Amino acid sequence: MKLKVPFYKQKNKNDCGPTALQMVLEYLGEPHSREELMNLVYSDKSGVTWTLGLARAATNLGFKTEFYTICLDFNPENYKLDYYKKEADGVSSVKGKLKRLKIESHNLGVQMGERSLTLEELLSKISKDCIPIILLDWSKIKGTDDFIGHFVVIVGYDNKNVYVHNQEFHNPGAFISIDRELFDEARKSNGTDEDIVYIHRK
Repeated sequence: MKLKVPFYKQKNKNDCGPTALQMVLEYLGEPHSREELMNLVYSDKSGVTWTLGLARAATNLGFKTEFYTICLDFNPENYKLDYYKKEADGVSSVKGKLKRLKIESHNLGVQMGERSLTLEELLSKISKDCIPIILLDWSKIKGTDDFIGHFVVIVGYDNKNVYVHNQEFHNPGAFISIDRELFDEARKSNGTDEDIVYIHRK
């Protein structure tokens, strides 16, 4: 299965979240500008976006949204990774932001689940009316060592591969195939909290 989700490239190195959201919402019949979405997701000063910000933004625009993670609150373990130290705002700022996002998301009606999904469960929810954005450790895909947080849209799968739109600023590509085992490793890597957002068609 492959879904004809439109493809856009990032405008800078840290706007993968809003870019992924832009692709999903346009596919679901409601185009929005990157700039509008960047305001709605509450990006950090560096442009880094937290997954709950994507869920909040989609729900704020009227879409039914599900958010799954193994840690709904601030995870101090993530700040042991150089990526978060360098790219994200400081610990106290992020703690406050995530607390606010959690409250706002709950009030807006985001369905939040604090649990791990199996790969089969994760993929079985995908359809022409339900598209996920997932946080991967892109270093696993690139074959490098240090964690790289990267949001991608899952646009399909088959028995061997998961297909994603990689809107990466430097090396973008649509319908990139990732071996299922490697995909599972990248989504469960330390730093991802196994975050995934499902956005449903209105």
